[in-house]
Amino acid sequence: YAIMTRGQQFAGEVSTCLENARYLYKRLEEIGYKPFLNDFSTTVVFNKPSIKICQKWQLATQGSLAHIVVMQHLSKMKIDLFIDDLLA
Repeated sequence: YAIMTRGQQFAGEVSTCLENARYLYKRLEEIGYKPFLNDFSTTVVFNKPSIKICQKWQLATQGSLAHIVVMQHLSKMKIDLFIDDLLA
């Protein structure tokens, strides 16, 4: 439905989400959170941070891992704020 009604706009949103997922992956890798990202995916898996961070950012967790699904609302600025919290 989204592709049919929004066409090129939707394609641009998908491209931005993929770019932001790679950005999140890179930032997490830089600070040692050992992320994982499949090609053509917007789900970034990484080592689970503190409970406080998980609750603040409403992270989905399983065992020792957490993940973020990068969607249209997740900008590079929000990713940087998340990384800042991880480093605090």
